[in-house]
Amino acid sequence: MQKPTYTRQNVGAVLRIVRRERGLKQAYVAMKAGTSKELISKMENGKCDFRMCRLNQLLQIYDCSPPDFWSRFDYSGFFNLEPWIADSVE
Repeated sequence: MQKPTYTRQNVGAVLRIVRRERGLKQAYVAMKAGTSKELISKMENGKCDFRMCRLNQLLQIYDCSPPDFWSRFDYSGFFNLEPWIADSVE
Protein backbone atom coordinates (compact mmCIF):
# COMPACT_ATOMS: atom_id res chain seq x y z
CA MET A 1 0.00 0.00 0.00
CA GLN A 2 1.42 3.34 -1.00
CA LYS A 3 1.21 6.08 1.64
CA PRO A 4 -0.02 9.52 0.58
CA THR A 5 2.41 12.35 0.17
CA TYR A 6 1.30 15.21 2.35
CA THR A 7 4.03 17.70 1.55
CA ARG A 8 3.38 21.38 2.03
CA GLN A 9 3.56 21.70 -1.78
CA ASN A 10 0.82 19.10 -2.28
CA VAL A 11 -1.41 20.49 0.46
CA GLY A 12 -0.89 24.00 -0.90
CA ALA A 13 -1.76 22.92 -4.43
CA VAL A 14 -5.02 21.37 -3.23
CA LEU A 15 -5.80 24.54 -1.24
CA ARG A 16 -5.37 26.55 -4.45
CA ILE A 17 -7.64 24.18 -6.38
CA VAL A 18 -10.39 24.39 -3.76
CA ARG A 19 -10.10 28.21 -3.53
CA ARG A 20 -10.40 28.55 -7.30
CA GLU A 21 -13.33 26.11 -7.44
CA ARG A 22 -15.12 28.37 -4.97
CA GLY A 23 -14.32 31.42 -7.11
CA LEU A 24 -12.43 33.15 -4.30
CA LYS A 25 -9.51 35.55 -4.72
CA GLN A 26 -6.42 35.36 -2.54
CA ALA A 27 -7.02 38.93 -1.31
CA TYR A 28 -10.52 38.02 -0.10
CA VAL A 29 -9.27 34.89 1.66
CA ALA A 30 -6.45 36.85 3.29
CA MET A 31 -8.91 39.47 4.57
CA LYS A 32 -11.25 36.79 6.00
CA ALA A 33 -8.31 34.92 7.58
CA GLY A 34 -6.75 38.07 9.02
CA THR A 35 -3.49 37.60 7.16
CA SER A 36 -1.78 38.84 4.00
CA LYS A 37 -2.33 37.87 0.38
CA GLU A 38 1.38 37.10 0.24
CA LEU A 39 1.06 34.48 2.98
CA ILE A 40 -1.87 32.82 1.19
CA SER A 41 0.24 32.73 -1.98
CA LYS A 42 3.23 31.24 -0.12
CA MET A 43 0.99 28.58 1.44
CA GLU A 44 -0.51 27.64 -1.92
CA ASN A 45 2.96 27.43 -3.48
CA GLY A 46 4.39 25.33 -0.65
CA LYS A 47 6.89 28.00 0.34
CA CYS A 48 5.99 28.11 4.03
CA ASP A 49 4.87 25.79 6.77
CA PHE A 50 1.53 26.31 8.45
CA ARG A 51 -0.38 24.76 11.30
CA MET A 52 -3.45 22.56 11.13
CA CYS A 53 -5.50 25.33 12.77
CA ARG A 54 -4.67 27.61 9.79
CA LEU A 55 -5.68 24.87 7.37
CA ASN A 56 -8.98 24.41 9.21
CA GLN A 57 -9.57 28.17 9.12
CA LEU A 58 -9.06 28.22 5.35
CA LEU A 59 -11.34 25.24 4.87
CA GLN A 60 -14.07 27.08 6.78
CA ILE A 61 -13.62 30.12 4.54
CA TYR A 62 -13.77 27.84 1.49
CA ASP A 63 -16.85 26.07 2.88
CA CYS A 64 -14.99 22.80 2.39
CA SER A 65 -15.23 19.98 4.91
CA PRO A 66 -12.02 18.27 6.02
CA PRO A 67 -13.21 14.93 4.55
CA ASP A 68 -13.79 16.63 1.18
CA PHE A 69 -10.35 18.24 1.31
CA TRP A 70 -8.46 15.09 2.31
CA SER A 71 -10.41 12.93 -0.15
CA ARG A 72 -8.52 14.71 -2.91
CA PHE A 73 -5.42 12.75 -1.87
CA ASP A 74 -4.96 9.05 -2.56
CA TYR A 75 -4.62 7.69 0.95
CA SER A 76 -5.78 4.14 0.16
CA GLY A 77 -7.07 3.49 3.66
CA PHE A 78 -4.00 5.05 5.29
CA PHE A 79 -5.77 8.05 6.79
CA ASN A 80 -8.72 7.55 9.15
CA LEU A 81 -11.38 10.21 8.51
CA GLU A 82 -13.65 9.24 11.42
CA PRO A 83 -12.37 11.91 13.87
CA TRP A 84 -12.77 14.58 11.18
CA ILE A 85 -16.29 13.48 10.29
CA ALA A 86 -17.37 13.44 13.94
CA ASP A 87 -15.96 16.95 14.50
CA SER A 88 -17.63 18.40 11.40
CA VAL A 89 -21.09 17.10 12.41
CA GLU A 90 -21.22 18.94 15.74
